[in-house]
Amino acid sequence: MNLIGGLDIPTEGNIFIKGKDISSLTRKELTIFRRRNIGFVFQNYSLMPVLNVYDNTALPITFDRGNHISRGYIEELLRELGIWDKRKKYPNELSGGQQQRTAIARALANRPAILLADEPTGNLDSKTTVEVIGLLKASCRKYSQTILMVTHNEAIAQICDRIIHIEDGMISPGIRKLSHKGGDDRC
Repeated sequence: MNLIGGLDIPTEGNIFIKGKDISSLTRKELTIFRRRNIGFVFQNYSLMPVLNVYDNTALPITFDRGNHISRGYIEELLRELGIWDKRKKYPNELSGGQQQRTAIARALANRPAILLADEPTGNLDSKTTVEVIGLLKASCRKYSQTILMVTHNEAIAQICDRIIHIEDGMISPGIRKLSHKGGDDRC
């Protein structure tokens, strides 16, 4: 995921996203490309401790000077994730699940082409997990996004359109493509 997200540089081969070889971009170009096209949900949240929930969510947009912050969209995300009432709270005032939902909102704020999610529901209760997965799938369809998610939860994996098992650092034979009515291969 770090390679796909442009956080690590491949020692060989190429990574193409939206027709661009991201490994050939300069550090500055890669930063801008990543900010505009890739959303990250890190396992450790990576929230800014000096920013409240609202500002953490809007952070990717504020870095991108050319983009206008859609306050309505930020509110919609926070409401759908059940944390609108926490918008003025700081990360240290939130539970782990609330921090995770803030991280998910931040990852979706720029409507990225690709969302990379490392255990996005790891700290959520089962009801919130279902809601978050539903939001991710809805966002995927609405904004034509690709979601690449790492999970150890087999029930979550079954919701996905494709499952790739990795064992001992290798892709296991048997990539499964699941059939969903009206489904989209990207989600």
